[in-house]
Amino acid sequence: MTPLRLTTWFRKRMLALVLLVTVPMAAAAPIAFFIQKRLELLSEARGKAAQVAEVVRTAVDERPRLWRHVAVLLYTRLTLALMVVRDISVAPLKQRITRRLLGQAITSGADVSTGGRVDLRLTQADLGRMLGTSRSRVNGALKHLEDDGLIEVGYRTISLLDMAKLRAVAGPEIFSF
Repeated sequence: MTPLRLTTWFRKRMLALVLLVTVPMAAAAPIAFFIQKRLELLSEARGKAAQVAEVVRTAVDERPRLWRHVAVLLYTRLTLALMVVRDISVAPLKQRITRRLLGQAITSGADVSTGGRVDLRLTQADLGRMLGTSRSRVNGALKHLEDDGLIEVGYRTISLLDMAKLRAVAGPEIFSF
């Protein structure tokens, strides 16, 4: 049996065709895995949420007085969600950033009423995702806050320096998640 000999012309055209087919397939495999994993996690979360809802429903059916507490909890969460929507839609970026930074500080257990320094492990990209804006816009606003002496930006950290001025910029409604 004689070996198959490919001409240079044929090899050049076949290489382009093989690359045209295999490169998108190689790129699509990790994306498909990520999408599949995300769908599995969402399905699992929905199942757990349904279990929690069933436990709450059973408890409230057995003790009707719990409805008042459930209603207060739902009211508080809805109010928080509406404040977040309002902030995203109308508040200036500098104010949104200071509110989120102070909210993160409260969540981490820091006392924002005092003047002490608070270090937050937070990237600019993470902050941008929280606020629904780009990392570059967050970077610009953080530079203005840093120039004002309110914060200090480091590698994967943002340090809150002047709590009183930050609270003044943030406004009266600071919330944490």
